[in-house]
Amino acid sequence: MEEDDNNMYNSDIFNDDLFNDNVSINMFLTNIFNSIGRQTLADLFSSTLEEQILEEVMEESLQEHSSLQRSNIIINIEKQKYKHLDDLKKENNKECSICITDFKDEDDVSITKCKHIFHNSCIVEWGKYKQECPNCRNEIN
Repeated sequence: MEEDDNNMYNSDIFNDDLFNDNVSINMFLTNIFNSIGRQTLADLFSSTLEEQILEEVMEESLQEHSSLQRSNIIINIEKQKYKHLDDLKKENNKECSICITDFKDEDDVSITKCKHIFHNSCIVEWGKYKQECPNCRNEIN
């Protein structure tokens, strides 16, 4: 058994000559991670970091969603047909950022005080949950 233990420490991964030959720690760790299926140390950290960020974002989203309650508030915002907007507004606002659908000429749209354009039905429904612009967080009314 003692001989097996000595052989383990003489393997390529644990060999003291690895450090004595000025092999970088990164190469040493890369060899370890390659032996467990990772290509580089950066892959391990990148993957772990991405997983942590995704987990945190999902947790925040779930907490925010559970705190949102639909109210009976109906925001008072004027509506007009998309086709009646001037060309510059149409050029800069081709889709509703709430439903991510392109505007059509016959669509009823509303323009907030902060000059963002949404489908009227989208912004009215949004206003039942939050009374702030989905784009810039300024007050809608």
